[in-house]
Amino acid sequence: MHSSPILTKGVGPDAQVSRMNGGPGNSEGRGKESRIFWVDFLRGIAIMLMIPANLSPYYAEPHAMWYRIIGSLAAPTFISLSAGMVILNSQKHHLNYYLTRGALVVLIGILLDTLLWRILPLTGVDVLYVIGIGIPLMYLVRQQKIPTLITTGGILILAAPFLQVLLGYHPEVLEIELDSFYLPDVSRVAASWLVDGYFPLFPWLGYTFIGAALFKYVLQYEKQSASARLFILGLTLLIIGAFLLFVPTLAFPNLTNGGILVSREGYSEIFYPPTYGFLFFSNGAILIQVALFVRVGNNFWSAIPIFFGKYSMLVYILHQALGEYGLKPLLTRTGREQVSADYLFIVINVLMFIIVAVLCKLADLAKRVHTPRNIFVQIILGK
Repeated sequence: MHSSPILTKGVGPDAQVSRMNGGPGNSEGRGKESRIFWVDFLRGIAIMLMIPANLSPYYAEPHAMWYRIIGSLAAPTFISLSAGMVILNSQKHHLNYYLTRGALVVLIGILLDTLLWRILPLTGVDVLYVIGIGIPLMYLVRQQKIPTLITTGGILILAAPFLQVLLGYHPEVLEIELDSFYLPDVSRVAASWLVDGYFPLFPWLGYTFIGAALFKYVLQYEKQSASARLFILGLTLLIIGAFLLFVPTLAFPNLTNGGILVSREGYSEIFYPPTYGFLFFSNGAILIQVALFVRVGNNFWSAIPIFFGKYSMLVYILHQALGEYGLKPLLTRTGREQVSADYLFIVINVLMFIIVAVLCKLADLAKRVHTPRNIFVQIILGK
């Protein structure tokens, strides 16, 4: 794992962003940068869930089901929100901007693979690869209507289990150490990208289309009306997904019959592989989150997720680096590879949150002194 024409008729982009932030009286709505609090909030929740999920290789198995499920919701939420932000800001930039931004996000994924994990890049398919591909793609489809986006996303998502059967699903991720001097077969790399990498195009690219449709829907309707409809649809999908995940059956792969891996390279999310149950469940969870928090403001209770959401890319990089170069060597020195005590794993996560928050705060202070102009630095630190 190792994150326009769409606007309502007669409403300009500045007014639309102001409305989404709670109106012109919002304290940040007319500043140098308009923050959309509910997006930062949900992105912050997703990246905060991703921290303990990505620390799971250091946590002795078996992992509790609630832990596995909660960690599994981070990636689909994050991918959907990243796509939606392109739709929201599509009038501000041209295609070259999004091509550059997408390429740099992929580059960060490549750097993490080579420098942090020391594996051959573009093989295991990091989540940043999918997000990077989705950024310019969402700009190209920004004028498509909501039903078209939903249909396209639905095809990409629902085709995944079928392709897993057709092409085969490898339980082991294609990770090749750099010093092995081995180049994999092209067909194996293709399979990793299509169906069995960490985040293959089927189904994960489909979440970008769903995210784009979701943002369009929220932009076109008043929040209260949109929230009620999204909640009902989301709850329906969530219930269907939960049934497909937990009903005892041999008819289709789920959590009761070994059709979903208990863990994969130490990661225990319930989307190895993504089944129809997970696909329904995760999309339902995304809709419910948006329905519940689309009106959230920047207040005492939401401040921490919003802060983490503003620095989601930096958080994504930092927590993995701290795990690999901090936690892993520390465990080795104590003569262990994993933490077995639940309370100790909780303490480790709390400390990780604190360290990451401090580093992000330092980045925030540095940005106030010198605003980053380089787009690569902006992607890591935020504008």
